[in-house]
Amino acid sequence: MRKWLRLLRAHTAPLETIYGALGGLLASGNPFATGFFGFLYHITGYGMNSLTDWLSGYDREDPYKQHHPLNTGEITPKQAKILIASLFAFSLLYALYLSRLKLEPIIVLMTMIICGSLYNLMGKKTSLKFIPISISNTSVFVFTFLSIKQFDPLAVYVTAYIFLQIVHQIAVSGELKEIETKEVNLLKTLGVKVENGYLKFTRSAQAFSIIVKALGLLTLYFFANPFVILLIPFIIWFTIEEIRSRRWERDKLLRIMSIKEVLSTFALVIALGHIIGWAWSIGLILFAITYYIALNKYQWGTYLFPRV
Repeated sequence: MRKWLRLLRAHTAPLETIYGALGGLLASGNPFATGFFGFLYHITGYGMNSLTDWLSGYDREDPYKQHHPLNTGEITPKQAKILIASLFAFSLLYALYLSRLKLEPIIVLMTMIICGSLYNLMGKKTSLKFIPISISNTSVFVFTFLSIKQFDPLAVYVTAYIFLQIVHQIAVSGELKEIETKEVNLLKTLGVKVENGYLKFTRSAQAFSIIVKALGLLTLYFFANPFVILLIPFIIWFTIEEIRSRRWERDKLLRIMSIKEVLSTFALVIALGHIIGWAWSIGLILFAITYYIALNKYQWGTYLFPRV
């Protein structure tokens, strides 16, 4: 089981699961049903990405991914294709069931599939890869919400926050994690590089990171919940830590990225606490923490920081 969970990168599934659950909660639907769609989206999409990156040769050459199951031979490409095709078929049928075959969510579903496919096929070849995958991941919330009711101003603000969070996660954290690989990389385009064991961040890359994260945090204002202010200083601190020039220590940066993303997700859940109910907010946070720790320990042998 461990090898399959590694292939699907199941340890980070709470992110999209929460987006799906929030779609159900804010639209007065069933958060378990919509959260399950978010979970299916994650394991299917990330499994597809793992296979595509391996087939293209990028992950085969990445020294940090030699322990992944396709590289070790624990899973063959044929086995991975069968599993992922099966997951995709089931996820698609489940999505159509959730949508009740309404036009708006089906359009979003098709957009999600197209953008996710573009990322998997072209992601290593363009520095703008963050655009299609950010649209695709954000569509989890949009799809689950629209499957129940029409969009309202609150849903627009939630969508904006999620989109900006994903942009930062992919365009900054994700690209920084892969800065030493041969793939086309936005941060490389902006001049960031590792030289003689030292990470050199450019002003333009730092400005991009700060602007995207600041815009995301500003959207929290529209939820009018003062409790979220408690997390904002920590998010800002970890964001700044992530983008400063320093001695290149990939594992340490992975820890910083992980904490920043977890806090950013929890900020949205807390900001919506007075709307979805504090029991749901606390429940989603406890679910994410428990799941993440348990899956990391089982998959990678660490409690908080995966070997990815």
